[in-house]
Amino acid sequence: MDERKGSFRLLKIVAIGVAVGFFSFLVYAGFIYFTLQKIKDPRKCFVTSMYNVNLCPKNESYVTFKRLPPHLVRALILSEDASFYSHKGLDWFEIKESFRRNFKEWRFARGGSTISQQLAKNLYLSKEKSIHRKVKEFLLAKEIEKLLSKSQILEKYFNVVEFGDGIYGIDAAARHYFDKAPDSLNVLESAYLISLLPNPKNYGSSFKNKKLSKTNIFRMKIILGRLYRTQKISDEIFVFCEQLIDGYEWPFPHYSNPFHDDLFDSVEEELLQELGESEGGEPSPVDYEQEVIDAVKEYQESYGEQEPIEAEENQGDLETEIPPTEPEQKQNLGEQDQEMNEEPNAIETEKEAPDAASDSNHIDQ
Repeated sequence: MDERKGSFRLLKIVAIGVAVGFFSFLVYAGFIYFTLQKIKDPRKCFVTSMYNVNLCPKNESYVTFKRLPPHLVRALILSEDASFYSHKGLDWFEIKESFRRNFKEWRFARGGSTISQQLAKNLYLSKEKSIHRKVKEFLLAKEIEKLLSKSQILEKYFNVVEFGDGIYGIDAAARHYFDKAPDSLNVLESAYLISLLPNPKNYGSSFKNKKLSKTNIFRMKIILGRLYRTQKISDEIFVFCEQLIDGYEWPFPHYSNPFHDDLFDSVEEELLQELGESEGGEPSPVDYEQEVIDAVKEYQESYGEQEPIEAEENQGDLETEIPPTEPEQKQNLGEQDQEMNEEPNAIETEKEAPDAASDSNHIDQ
C-alpha cells in the first residue's frame, strides 16, 4: 500500500514538473515573441544574417521558382520536409520524433526543422546553437509562412542555402559542381546536390576526392528511392540512375561522355521535325516522350549504356501534386532519415525497383 502511494506521489510530482516546465516555456516563448524585432521583408532585397548573402531578385544569379527543375524541388521536399505543403511552418510530428530520439540517445541525433525553419535560420539568425535561437526560429518560421507562399519559400530557400564552403544558392552550386545552369540539372545531379544538405562541407568531399564516397552514394540512393517510390520519376530514370551511381567519378559523365545534352537535343529536334511532318503537327507530350525514349534505347544498343536520359514530365502544380503525408508514411521517411546517418544498407522502396534487363516494359507515360 505504501509502495502504491509512493509511486502515485512520484507520478504526481513528475506531472506537475512537466506542466510547470511547459507553462514556463510558453511564457518564455511569449517574451521572445513580443521582444522580437520586426523582420526584414523577405520579398525585398537584403543581406542575410548568417552568411551575408545578398538576396535580391534583381541579381543575375537569382533563380526564380519557374527555373527550378521539378525533380530538384521534389528531391528537397522528400529529403528535408515531407509535409511541407501541409504545415504552417512547424511540423509537430517531426518535432516530437526528434525530441524523443534526441532524449533517448542524449545527443543531437535527429533534426526536425522544416524548410520554413531552415529559411528563417538562414535569413535572420546566426550559427549559434541554443534554445533561445531555436525558439526564435520557430516564431520566425510562422512569420515567413504568413508573408510568403509555399513556392516563394522554396524560391528563397534555394537562393540562400549553403551547398559547400562559400557556395550559396542553387545557381552557384550548379555552376560549381556541374558547370551548368540550374534549370539544366538532371535527376542524378539534383540528387547529389540535395544529398549535400544539411552538412555540405562534410558531404561535399567527393568533389575534392574525384569520386563519390560510400556516404554520398548511400544518401543519393535514398533520395532516388523516395522519388521513385512516390512516382516522381519513371522506371526508366530510376534504372539509369541506379546503374550510373556506383563508381560515379569526377568529372561527371556529361563532361566527357558522348551521350550528353547535345545528343539529346539533336534527337529531340529531329523527332519534332519528323513527327510534325508525318502527323501534321507537333506530337502529344506522351507520344513525344515515348519517341525520345525509343531513340535513346536505339542509341544505347549501338553504343552501349551511357548517361541517363531524363524523360520529359509535366511539372504541374507542385502544391497540389504532392499531397500531405500521413503519419505512417512520415514514420517510414523518418526511419530512412535515421538510416542516412548510419552505415549504408540496401534501400527498400514500397514500389519494387524494376529490373535493368526489363526496364523497357516500365516506361512512365
